[in-house]
Amino acid sequence: MEVRRLQVAPDEQPDEVHRQLDDVHKQLAVSGEKLKQEGKQ
Repeated sequence: MEVRRLQVAPDEQPDEVHRQLDDVHKQLAVSGEKLKQEGKQ
């Protein structure tokens, strides 16, 4: 997993970092879906 390579600052909460990664992942997924739909048109 690529995620494990990311260095987390000691004062950051792992849960918060995971939430941020999750949000980014969702945004990428949504962008990918939009691109796929545009490509089909």
